[in-house]
Amino acid sequence: MITNCCSDTLRNYGPRDPIPGLEFGCRECPSVLRYTEHGWKLRRSNRVYIAAPFPLKHMAITLRFGLKSVGIVCSSRWLDLPTDEWSESAALADLSDVESSSMLIAINPKDWAIKGTGGRHVEFGYAVARDRPIVLIGERTNVFHHLPNIQVVPDLTSGVQVVKEFIETVTTVVAVA
Repeated sequence: MITNCCSDTLRNYGPRDPIPGLEFGCRECPSVLRYTEHGWKLRRSNRVYIAAPFPLKHMAITLRFGLKSVGIVCSSRWLDLPTDEWSESAALADLSDVESSSMLIAINPKDWAIKGTGGRHVEFGYAVARDRPIVLIGERTNVFHHLPNIQVVPDLTSGVQVVKEFIETVTTVVAVA
């Protein structure tokens, strides 16, 4: 589905006489619009953000390797930090990484329903607010996990497959007034 922000970007900022092969980035989301002989097509960014409890960082790193093996870029810089850095700059970097991604993957094992410091919940909420699709690996443990743009999968392998299919999806922009 093409988002309103992509249509608005094309209408307000897009080229008037595009030629096939031209790519144009949406000003609101990480999508790229590409003009073909059949009209505008949406190409999703291949960047995803992984949110997880810090003590489960090893699972997130395993997931990152799985995503990388199918050509998907992980934007989660927190995975490269040696310790759980609690600072304004770390928080702003995490939000920036969520913003630059086309999707969020949340690792949420049942055992972690009421554990942790809550950073992954903030990242999850920010992705919901920015209308990003979310893959939830594990269990639904709160009311927001039941929103329509949340897909629940049981394990990391299933998560990689769902993200790969999402990134490969291309949607035609039928009309831009």
